[in-house]
Amino acid sequence: MGELRAADLGVVLPVLPVDKTFEPAYGTAVEVAPGIRRIVAKNANAFTFHGTGTYVVGRGQVAVIDPGPLLDEHVDAILTALKGESISHILVTHTHSDHSPAAAPLKQATGARTYAYGPHGRARESGGVDVEEGGDMLFLPDFTLRDGEKVQVGGLEFEAVYTPGHTSNHLCFALTDGSAVFPGDHVMGWSTTVIAPPDGDMADYFRSLEKLLQRPEAPFYPTHGNPIVKSRNFVRQLIEHRHARELQILACLKTGVVTIPEMVAVIYSEVDRRLHPAASRSVLAHLQHMVQTGRAACDGVASPSAPYRAVLSSPGTTGAWSKVPVSVSGRPLSVDDKLNFPLSRFDPLTSSLPSAAMVESTCVASVSSTSRVLPEFKTRDAAFEPFGTRTVIDSMVPVAIICVESRLQ
Repeated sequence: MGELRAADLGVVLPVLPVDKTFEPAYGTAVEVAPGIRRIVAKNANAFTFHGTGTYVVGRGQVAVIDPGPLLDEHVDAILTALKGESISHILVTHTHSDHSPAAAPLKQATGARTYAYGPHGRARESGGVDVEEGGDMLFLPDFTLRDGEKVQVGGLEFEAVYTPGHTSNHLCFALTDGSAVFPGDHVMGWSTTVIAPPDGDMADYFRSLEKLLQRPEAPFYPTHGNPIVKSRNFVRQLIEHRHARELQILACLKTGVVTIPEMVAVIYSEVDRRLHPAASRSVLAHLQHMVQTGRAACDGVASPSAPYRAVLSSPGTTGAWSKVPVSVSGRPLSVDDKLNFPLSRFDPLTSSLPSAAMVESTCVASVSSTSRVLPEFKTRDAAFEPFGTRTVIDSMVPVAIICVESRLQ
């Protein structure tokens, strides 16, 4: 079929406003905001950018967030910067080897306690075998935290926000005074986040991004790169970018590009081939999500070697997202509810309606906690929001989104 490239897919991938201006002052505590200091480790690579940024929050009695890799010089830099102060809490966003290993020597030197969601995840498919080569399998927190639990450090209070996706044990930490969120690797301003199965999960990642949109806006201080000031807008753009990536995958499937290596060669045709192995893991995560949501299929388990195919609901029809009533028989919607209402047909890979768009059909809608919306247009029966925005039904179900699958009468 000739060499297919990303531009041939007919899907415009939104450009993220990434910030790569970061210039680290290795081994030095730099104040990035009042009461927040950052010490960057010398572990720069393709995944850590210029290195792990360990945050110190507070004065006198302090919390250390993501102590970093097991590098003696980095641990020494933390201890030197905090000489005369007391490290009472070590907060760990997740257990990758660039985030948590330095917790052990830091704890030994200071007596601080460690706080995290739990040990490194073991995927269901692995039968309990360690599966993530970048995982810190030795880390065990002194205290496990669950979503919404609080940690007091001097006069400061942190809230644990459970955000699985990048890893199954990922937490963000939010200061409850609204001044800062520490998102670890869940949201980074310099790059998209790697979602690598089996411990990484794209469906979880989408839900976790939506979860952050429900919170009051605050500056983000990621573990890699610069702070993100307009955090809510950036999260929305991340969601839009990820959904557009799935449209690219769907376009590949419709053109006969059905294996992950083939898809990566097309979708990432303008990207350095040395990054294609990592891209393959991300495409696998997207395909697993698309299989779960009925937009793609394969024989057996969704795996790196499986051939995939697109799933269409009926000839000439596709799926969509739309607002619906907020109750069924006088009660709020739940994930098991099914609703019937009219909807017009359209092609989600184009920004305009096909000529037969006004043909009426009956749709079956189901409540989902993951959002996807398509280009803006209106009919007599339904109104759609612009691609990349979030459809909130109302405060009773603040993150419930309606997935509409059209079925011709």
